[in-house]
Amino acid sequence: MIRNKQNPQGFAQRGTPALHIGNYPAFKFDTPKQKQYPLACVVRVMLSGVDLVTAAWCSPHPTAQSHHFESILATYQSQSGIKPNPIHANTVNPVESCQDVINANNATYQGGDWGIQEGNPTDSQWTSTFSPGAAVCDNFITSSTYSGGYLFQCTELANRFVREQWGITPGFQVNAAQYFDFYPTDINNGGQSTPGDATKLYGNNVQLSSDASQETSSFAPTPGDLLIWQSVTDPSRGWTSGLTSGSGHVAVITNVDASHVYIAQQNYTESQYYATLSLTKVANGWKVSGQIFNDPGIITRGWIHFNANPHSIVKATSGDTDASTKYVAKNTDGRLEVFARGSDNNIWHNYQLNANGAGGWVGWGTLQSNQTFNGNPVVAVNKNGTLEIFARGSDNNIWHNYQAQPGAGWVGWGTLQSGHTFSGDPDVIMNTDGRLEVFARGSDNNIWHNYQAQPGAGWVGWGTLQSGQVFQGHPSAVLNTDGRVEVFARGSDNNIWHNYQLAAGGTGGWAGWGAIQSGYQFKDSPTVGMNADGRVEIFAVNNDNNIWHNYQVNAGAGWNNWSAVVPGYQFTSNAAVAYNSDGRMEIFARSTDNTIWHTYQKAANSGWSTTWQQLQTTTFQGTPAAIANSNGVLETFALGNDSNFWHTYQLTAGTGNWNSWGTLQNGFTFHQ
Repeated sequence: MIRNKQNPQGFAQRGTPALHIGNYPAFKFDTPKQKQYPLACVVRVMLSGVDLVTAAWCSPHPTAQSHHFESILATYQSQSGIKPNPIHANTVNPVESCQDVINANNATYQGGDWGIQEGNPTDSQWTSTFSPGAAVCDNFITSSTYSGGYLFQCTELANRFVREQWGITPGFQVNAAQYFDFYPTDINNGGQSTPGDATKLYGNNVQLSSDASQETSSFAPTPGDLLIWQSVTDPSRGWTSGLTSGSGHVAVITNVDASHVYIAQQNYTESQYYATLSLTKVANGWKVSGQIFNDPGIITRGWIHFNANPHSIVKATSGDTDASTKYVAKNTDGRLEVFARGSDNNIWHNYQLNANGAGGWVGWGTLQSNQTFNGNPVVAVNKNGTLEIFARGSDNNIWHNYQAQPGAGWVGWGTLQSGHTFSGDPDVIMNTDGRLEVFARGSDNNIWHNYQAQPGAGWVGWGTLQSGQVFQGHPSAVLNTDGRVEVFARGSDNNIWHNYQLAAGGTGGWAGWGAIQSGYQFKDSPTVGMNADGRVEIFAVNNDNNIWHNYQVNAGAGWNNWSAVVPGYQFTSNAAVAYNSDGRMEIFARSTDNTIWHTYQKAANSGWSTTWQQLQTTTFQGTPAAIANSNGVLETFALGNDSNFWHTYQLTAGTGNWNSWGTLQNGFTFHQ
């Protein structure tokens, strides 16, 4: 351990940390076995306050033991008395004063306080995270009048900050309301989404947080992000209601703690150049609260994160975003097809050119242009073999699209039933008679369902399974061997609840909600699998962050007790379930090191391996998906830290030998 006040600055110069060990940012520098030293090592360099901690774990199998190694490092406590993890960004361009800006623009004095430097780059509001920050300049001639769009607008500070800190040019060219993607007019009146200046100018070099006003932000705000407000027609519906003539507002986030966002801003009021807003962790992300201009028509649209920013973002986990793992399906000809919500919030797909992946993948494309969604897709196969996809639209209703013929083109998006709103992602299952049934958590947090009147036909309409219930996360459904659908969800008490049809096809109604086993609490929505003998098995992340399971004693009958699949591990996503050709279940999950790990049943219908194993060292976000190819080879998909989709597969069906991770197609970014 080296303790030095310059350590945070040197650590930041290394770039974005590859992982977090407990609360500490860290890099990995693993070393292979060498002739001079016959053991491989996993090496971690982490920052705790001003302590730079370097540690190595060397053994015949260090990668498999890295989880235990990191859990030990996470207990490190700095004695320096410095707040943990201060990362101080160095500027790449000289920091300008307000007078420098005036001189560079050949501007003339406008009167009043105009041009006065109200905030200094060395103010304490900046220096906890930036050394230095930026000058904050007065644009007001009087307390209520500013200079008509001249020089020190809010946008000027944003452009100058990112240019000075990270050399980012040319800077935004439009008003703040158009930094983010926007609807010029109401979506309900034919309005179409328009890419904002961030997407147009910087492409994959920025990340957008989704709609914070609707509590669906995909990652937490960090120092250096640009916080954006939009003036919209209907704030209750968010950005899809269309922009008004208002120019919006932008501020620079100077610091963040567990419950506050601290900002610097220009051209807001004569006195509030620094401000503090409330930060709240919500079910689907993070929410920033704070009235702007005392105008209820302005929403907090979200924040823009530049990848050059050394402050690494915290992504919403699967439990935060309600991301379903059911975004991969198999066409009738055996070709796998993957669906994802792109960074433009439209639904994209990619599919194998031939069954079992021979010839590779065709490449990403949208199902239908100019569509936007708030949620991630789930896919099912109709009785006639056509794929049908479901997703929560920008209006928070559930929309669907389906193939015109098996393996063919798509008919176009439409709602299952107008006038309904939902939270999180849906799930879908096929009844024993071939009718699809969709389950989703409504805006009232109860579980609702809708089903086809006949296989492949129209839908009967939404209704609750049981009134007066409250849930968190998304539901998961399964078809019991006797033909009864059973649905699982995490209750308001954080326990896992279930409900099931009294007779196949739902003709006898539903039994009513009840906990699988009382006295337990979980952090995530459940995932459902089925043993080869027909016994349903469910998986969920427990409060200890390990993945626990429970299973039916007999097919369609009562339940055993909850327990960890393998004790002693921790995860940041729930499990994805796949089935080997010999009937063994195999599950995949993202660990605290953000790599994908897997474990499997020792035999069909049997117990589980005594360890989890890492599928290489590539790091990911969100929840993986897994499915068997037609030849029995398991293939796993996950959203990488670059926000592109990656995949890997068994080299031989049912074995533990896997190919290296690789992207389905370079150059794309997605949400999860």
